[in-house]
Amino acid sequence: MKYNQISVIIQGTFAGLAKLDSLIFSHNNLSMIEQFAFAGLHNLRILALDHNQISVIDNGAFADLKRLEHLQLDQNKISVVV
Repeated sequence: MKYNQISVIIQGTFAGLAKLDSLIFSHNNLSMIEQFAFAGLHNLRILALDHNQISVIDNGAFADLKRLEHLQLDQNKISVVV
């Protein structure tokens, strides 16, 4: 999913993808990570959100990511975690 114009990830986007182990959203236009944005991704180990426009991360955005080992958020504009 790199180098697209993705600007939002809504709850339920990844329904049915419980076995997914890596997700790369680098170089997009994401500006906010909503609560439960990654719901259901229980096996996700790698999540790359670098080189976006993320300024706000809602509390609980990564709640379901129990096996997450690598989270990449560099080159964003993070100023608020709510």
